[in-house]
Amino acid sequence: VAVIGWKLADMDGADILAEIQSRKLDVRITVFSNDHDIGILKQCVRLGAQGYCFQFDDPPIIFETILAVASGHAGANLDQIKQAGVIKVGTEGTYAPFTYHDASGALVGFDVEIAKAIADKLGVKA
Repeated sequence: VAVIGWKLADMDGADILAEIQSRKLDVRITVFSNDHDIGILKQCVRLGAQGYCFQFDDPPIIFETILAVASGHAGANLDQIKQAGVIKVGTEGTYAPFTYHDASGALVGFDVEIAKAIADKLGVKA
């Protein structure tokens, strides 16, 4: 397993993920970032990262994410999600900008965009 930072001195996480993909390396990757930009998360998903942590997450969340990626726990659940053709994500919708209701009542925000990006990458519905 590798834990990589998103912003590095000579390159960024996207460069590293792309290089790992081009070499077809069998590495499980968690990206560690201090940036809440949804575009970065979408790049990570597209480039094959299996985990993503924010610098300001509680240490147990960071540790559990790294452990889940390292042990391949995501793989078993991933097979079930692909077989079902849908990923189900629960959110309460009361914490903007992460998840909230827009004027029409639809759930929007960072968490919703993450779920859609993951679903797109997996080829399933969110």
